[in-house]
Amino acid sequence: MHNVAVGFASVGASLAYVVAMVGVGFHLWHGLYSLFGSLGFSHPRYTPIIRAAAAVIGTIVALLNISMPLAVLTGVLKG
Repeated sequence: MHNVAVGFASVGASLAYVVAMVGVGFHLWHGLYSLFGSLGFSHPRYTPIIRAAAAVIGTIVALLNISMPLAVLTGVLKG
């Protein structure tokens, strides 16, 4: 826990991590959505549900990862 707090104490490092996690969220959304399309689950009834689920999962993963540097920068998590 100490290493996380020390690493994210720098605003620059935290900002770079947040930007990277936004990219990971988009990448995960696209990857999950494309995975099902590649497997043949492309149907007018299911495609919107798959797309929405992939967006939700990508967003949740990104937000959970972004919460760590934000907790350090706001003082919630201390090393």
